[in-house]
Amino acid sequence: MNKKIPILVQLMLVFSTILLITVSLISYFSIRNSSEVVLIKTSQYLQESVIQLKGKIDVNLLEFDKVSQTVAFHPIVQDYLLDIHKGDIPTQNRFEINNIIGEQSRFIKEDYIIHVIDSVGDDYFENNTLYLNQDLNELMENRWFNKVNEHSGRMVWVAGDAWRDEEVLPSVIGARQINDLDHLEPIGYLFTVFPIETLKRLVGEVNFGASGKVQIVDNEGYVIYSEDKSQIGTQVDEGLLNEMLNHPNDMIDWEIDGDKTYISHAQSEYAEWTFMVYVDIEEAFKDLKSIENNLLIIGLTGVITALVFTLFFSWSLSKPIRKLASRFNQIEQGALEPYKGIMGNREVYMLYKSYNQMLQNLNKTVKDLSDKQISEKHAQLIALKAQFKPHFLYNTLNTIYWELINEGQYNTANMVLSLSDLLRYSIQPGSELVTIDEDLKHLNHFLDILKARYGEKLKVNIEINPESILSTYIMKLLLQPLVENAISHGLEPKRVPEWMINIHIYRIENHVCFIVEDNGIGMSEEDMKKFEEVQSHAEMNDQNIMHSGIGLSNLKYRIQLVYGKSYGLHLSKSNLGGLKVQIKLPLKKDKS
Repeated sequence: MNKKIPILVQLMLVFSTILLITVSLISYFSIRNSSEVVLIKTSQYLQESVIQLKGKIDVNLLEFDKVSQTVAFHPIVQDYLLDIHKGDIPTQNRFEINNIIGEQSRFIKEDYIIHVIDSVGDDYFENNTLYLNQDLNELMENRWFNKVNEHSGRMVWVAGDAWRDEEVLPSVIGARQINDLDHLEPIGYLFTVFPIETLKRLVGEVNFGASGKVQIVDNEGYVIYSEDKSQIGTQVDEGLLNEMLNHPNDMIDWEIDGDKTYISHAQSEYAEWTFMVYVDIEEAFKDLKSIENNLLIIGLTGVITALVFTLFFSWSLSKPIRKLASRFNQIEQGALEPYKGIMGNREVYMLYKSYNQMLQNLNKTVKDLSDKQISEKHAQLIALKAQFKPHFLYNTLNTIYWELINEGQYNTANMVLSLSDLLRYSIQPGSELVTIDEDLKHLNHFLDILKARYGEKLKVNIEINPESILSTYIMKLLLQPLVENAISHGLEPKRVPEWMINIHIYRIENHVCFIVEDNGIGMSEEDMKKFEEVQSHAEMNDQNIMHSGIGLSNLKYRIQLVYGKSYGLHLSKSNLGGLKVQIKLPLKKDKS
């Protein structure tokens, strides 16, 4: 016998499991909700910060743009560039142009230059420390120069190089076409140039956290500004640009060199720049770690406290039951004293009340069992006496059989022998299940008696397919009632030279089927339908609709008792002209 788990252990396991599941679910959803809150707050903060950065830089670019417009639209500059464009000798000299550029540049306290190039390629600028070291033809070879012409006088902001003290200085270049104000024809170009350090200063004024990295990208995907200077001028992943385009106001997560990063971004409509802030996931969720640690400490404290309480509660709750189990074990040793202690709750009180009542009735039960055993012995004696009657009948038939043999009446003797076998098969004790072969042998004894009465007029044909189903178990006395019904209620009322009964036994998948049909008077469709309806309601008293009095009805009732309500008899018209009875039973290879 397997050792059973004590109720105290079961209670501990159940309560502990429920407790752990509850704490785990609470912790999971708390951390999950905290993660969502932290992510939303981080996204909002970064989005506000990147919008703030965009605003700062746009303001500075607009100031540069305003100064450059003042220079480009200055009457002296316009007249000078127009004369150069027409091939005329300017009325002003180039020093005046440089002075105008210098005067306007002083309005902005930034390290920058305004560089003007006329239509023949001559340069004009006032700041000698910072300059463009490219002539017009070289500038026109840049990928962004066509956009300058397309913008027809509007500023285009791009990344480029400037020079200072013969050293290359990564810079931002604002380029615009200078048009004649009267005819809007291009008469030169103006370039506003300032070092990347100016952007770096503006970026530094906005807090993006310890791991926040800023990138500024132009509308063609090229990096204008990055804290990693090696990335300036390189092109950003097109997939990332499309992702930002599809989620213009949302923080997105992106994988860079195998590491996941959050990217917040904003688009500048003026400069056509995209401002991007990269934040490491660990940095974004650094506050969540503290929340997780606090939840862990609180959870462990709660679990330990709850486990102590669970142990005490389980021990207290199971104590009366454990005592009751101990008392049941003492009953086996003869201890029959009732319990007189204090019961803590209603359920335990009912248990002990039933236990005490059981002890009070135990002696009476033992006495009743003893009396019952005596009664059973008496019944067995009566049953043994009753068995003498059928034995007396068998012995009498055997005596008649041998008397007839001695007188030479062999046919009559065989009839008596068949009758004896029929009686023995019908009333002998034992299982209600027999093999098909055994039931067929019983049927043959019955047919022997019928053939002695009707002679050659009765023709019985038995087909079995396959013969292996003869070992299948079926209910006892299945076939004989069908044949008896066919003769008594189908063939005898009909006056024909020959009576025919066909018996077909065959197998369909996991079922064995029996068909018994005759060439008798048959049964009307109405009577067959009525028979089916009555049998479906388990009624057996209306004999006006039965083809065989009680025979078929009794047989169907027995079948349903043995096999269930879904099994029974099916009646139909036979091709021989009489009645066709079909029975379908489950295939059984043993008596179980």
